[in-house]
Amino acid sequence: MTPDVTVQANATVSACYYFHTPNASALAIKKWTSDMTAGTHHLILYAGAAGQPADGTVSMAACGAGTGSSLPPWLYSSHTLHGELALPADDGTGKPVGMAVTAGQPMFIQIYFVNPTAAALAAHVTVNAYAYPAGTAYTQTDTFVAYNNSISIAPQASNVIASKTCSLPSGVKFWRLSTESHMQSTATDLKDGSSVLFMGTNWENPGAQTSLVAPFYAFTSGAMTYECT
Repeated sequence: MTPDVTVQANATVSACYYFHTPNASALAIKKWTSDMTAGTHHLILYAGAAGQPADGTVSMAACGAGTGSSLPPWLYSSHTLHGELALPADDGTGKPVGMAVTAGQPMFIQIYFVNPTAAALAAHVTVNAYAYPAGTAYTQTDTFVAYNNSISIAPQASNVIASKTCSLPSGVKFWRLSTESHMQSTATDLKDGSSVLFMGTNWENPGAQTSLVAPFYAFTSGAMTYECT
């Protein structure tokens, strides 16, 4: 659980909370859950790196996941007061799917707070991880993030579509697809060639596509196209 962050009236705040996981040995995570208090818009959990700020630090200065292609591993996110993400129980060969966390893994939670009220409020988030029993044979999964950092919108413009296509690593397969955008966004989508695999129309809670082809989906075009309107 993070410490409380004070969000002033009619204000928005981005903050990062830094910590190391308490596990003494490597874990395979099977489920993430989170809870956010009122005033919290969304959270993103990242794997950190050696040299990050001291455990317990809550930073509002230079709080971000990186710029350009320098992005830390994205582990989990939530846009709802209570969130859950259960990883697939079967990879198609009978093995469960898990996310690897090293012993004492550095991590940080990026949190976006929104206070539309006339009074200051204190808000915090809690993230929990549930692991498979030690020694469980599993197939590792990781998050593939595509990021467009060159979107330009002219003043007073609307219905502008920013589109980008990125090649995918050979053999990569997906079990969940989603998007992340902010308040100028009215729609987002992910495509395999001309086939729309996911579409979201609510930037605050975009949802996800998890029912493509069980247990995994391989892009036939070898590339992912993502668009934001």
